Amino acid sequence: MFTHIAVVRDLVDIQYKEYQERQQNALKYVTEEWSQIEYELLRERGLWGPPIGSHLDKWMLEMTEGPCRMRKKMVRNDMFYIQYPYMPETEHETNLLSDFSSKPPEPTDDIIPQKKPASYRRAISYDSKEYYMRLASGSPAVFQDTVEESSEGEAAQQEPEHGEDTIARVKGLVKPPLKRSRSAPDGGNEENQDQLQDQIAEGSSIDEEEKTDNTTLLRLLEEGEKIQHMYRCARVQGLDTSEGLLLFGKEHFYVIDGFTMTATREIRDIETLPPNMHEPIIPRGARQGPSQLKRTCSIFAYEDIKEVHKRRYLLQPIAVEVFSGDGRNYLLAFQKGVRNKVYQRFLAVVPSLTDSSESVSGQRPNTSVEQGSGLLSTLVGERSVTQRWERGEISNFQYLMHLNTLAGRSYNDLMQYPVFPWILADYDSEELDLSNSKTFRNLAKPMGAQTDERLAQYKKRYKDWEDPNGETPAYHYGTHYSSAMIVASYLVRMEPFTQIFLRLQGGHFDLADRMFHSVR
Repeated sequence: MFTHIAVVRDLVDIQYKEYQERQQNALKYVTEEWSQIEYELLRERGLWGPPIGSHLDKWMLEMTEGPCRMRKKMVRNDMFYIQYPYMPETEHETNLLSDFSSKPPEPTDDIIPQKKPASYRRAISYDSKEYYMRLASGSPAVFQDTVEESSEGEAAQQEPEHGEDTIARVKGLVKPPLKRSRSAPDGGNEENQDQLQDQIAEGSSIDEEEKTDNTTLLRLLEEGEKIQHMYRCARVQGLDTSEGLLLFGKEHFYVIDGFTMTATREIRDIETLPPNMHEPIIPRGARQGPSQLKRTCSIFAYEDIKEVHKRRYLLQPIAVEVFSGDGRNYLLAFQKGVRNKVYQRFLAVVPSLTDSSESVSGQRPNTSVEQGSGLLSTLVGERSVTQRWERGEISNFQYLMHLNTLAGRSYNDLMQYPVFPWILADYDSEELDLSNSKTFRNLAKPMGAQTDERLAQYKKRYKDWEDPNGETPAYHYGTHYSSAMIVASYLVRMEPFTQIFLRLQGGHFDLADRMFHSVR
């Protein structure tokens, strides 16, 4: 009798714990959804947004691309006053700031800085004091958004088969449709699909944590979606990477940050995984500190995809770049050996990649940027990019962006940022004389030989070079003309490049002799 009671009690305890987990998961999901809806309603130009913007609002460049791959969209920078906090100089101001330290956003050492002697100049904003005084008075002027940082895992286990799997071998990744469909996806297994959906409905053979993670992931998919293929990936943007999953469905593919697939084919939230159960796709040493990207779920319809190109990342052929018709473009890195499989999957499901229509960057979609023959056939021909540029059919900007895209350069990778050559040589005249050849640089010579003084400087460096170990040969240029530091230096006056510059330099501006200060 007592044995039966104990069994029933344990069963009820298990069911109660599962119920609590489901409630917590649902609350987290609803909270995140409500925060996003609230932000969209109250943002600038939102339904209930402010009729007149505040002069304290700060802005940053958004990654969305417009026509001809131009980026002009600016969005409000909600992290500005956290990244450039007010530094109180008097004890009264310090006490005043501490009075509202319990109000959101939650106080950290960066938000409410302590008064300490600084060994270097801290990056600040002249508007920070007014902003913090408004917070102290209880009337904040700018809506603060929170950023979820992706946690980094420790390398431990090898992912089998390069992290690829079909839905038939992964537990719990089918979202029940509103009306049950018995049709199997192309290349799928109908019997396995139905068996898996039945397993989800019964909730059997899945542990509690995995159920929670599956439930979270399922809510992000379209109704009736059936996932056919899944790959681990890392979304690259500037200095940051956000690891997640690339899912191929019937009519959409998904890039979902913050989830991974373990060695046992389980879908897990990276933040809840022990370090020894997760091997990051991008090694820890390749990052500049923890990722600052928000965790997002991006949905793309196959019919909206305009281009998919193979790319290099960290000097290795492990990435693809996907261009969507709505201006979004993602650089996705994979484990070694996976990139070609993902590219072939895109070719199989995206019809526009196999036709001969012109893509958003001007070349044929099937052109390879890693083969000389493909590049040559694109640049030379009756309707090539070069011919169109010579006829005046496309602008200089379009032509240069075509060449950058063909060369594998990307806005998403600061080490391969698009390159625009220096053209002018006259930076003194109020008006340029376009008929004078001296107005323009000599394109037959590199930048180091544009003037006699610069040429002599680089020749002297080459001649006087001595390496006691004999390992490094003599050189004219010490760095490549395009790198993350050089890109951030040229664009330092605009966010997010200001923050990128500070991160690369350790967080301070005490580097006047090393900053870009003149086009000369």
